[in-house]
Amino acid sequence: MFLKPYQAMKLVGQWSVYGVTIVLPREDVQWMLPDALELGAQDLTPPDTHPVTLYFGSVRDAHMTFPRAFPPDMTYFEQVVGVPFVYSKRPLCGGRVRGPFFYMPRLFLTNLLATLGGILLWGFPKKMVSVLESVNEGGTDGSYAVCPFRGGDEIIGVEWAATGPFRPVSAVPSFQRQLEIMTQPLVSRQPVSVGPLLSCSDFDKIWQEAEIRPVQTKTSIRDAFVPGLAPGRYSSQGIDQTPMGAFQLRARWELSLPYCCGKGRAPGASQDAPSFW
Repeated sequence: MFLKPYQAMKLVGQWSVYGVTIVLPREDVQWMLPDALELGAQDLTPPDTHPVTLYFGSVRDAHMTFPRAFPPDMTYFEQVVGVPFVYSKRPLCGGRVRGPFFYMPRLFLTNLLATLGGILLWGFPKKMVSVLESVNEGGTDGSYAVCPFRGGDEIIGVEWAATGPFRPVSAVPSFQRQLEIMTQPLVSRQPVSVGPLLSCSDFDKIWQEAEIRPVQTKTSIRDAFVPGLAPGRYSSQGIDQTPMGAFQLRARWELSLPYCCGKGRAPGASQDAPSFW
């Protein structure tokens, strides 16, 4: 019963995000991981490759559920580089679970408080930037560019064009493979994103309310800001064409406090993980 007060404390908010999956050589993706983590098996991409997910998002009204007044509601941009199907090389505190987890080697944000909180409490490797977003009047195409905080050339960006209307997530069967990625617990290094410990947290979306639409995208990586993520250009079809396709998702979300990864929500694990690590 002592866990319930911790479970009641969550960071919540609203998310609108353009999701892109790129396929890279497995050996390159392994370079994105710290020594304590390794890539696991997956069948979303061909052998000897691994998926890397890029989320170009905007966060609205982010706040803790308790205490409600702190921090004040935060609205900001956040771009994420993520590696799914990641496993721990060693036993983890609290249980036998070692994965699959979702590891984020870099998060770019435009809000100082959200950046500091993510680093100090969750162990996320966050960095302040500026984001330039453009959307046409009809909301059917646009662009999203991440630039250095104090100005400079674009680091990473995406151009997108909607190819269909928003629909409930349940009405898009090809999105089910992306759900495998988006429901994996987040794993991070503690303290302050450098280790040597690992902690997990659950980034839950309210799927019964979520809406999604397919988009075609052209993604540009212009700076080698993560080891193994070489500069290049990638084109993606919509999620209605392939499970590897791009999409725009709108959903409410809840982020738990960090907890022992060994009691996470990987297959066969307890669903009642404690909210501390």
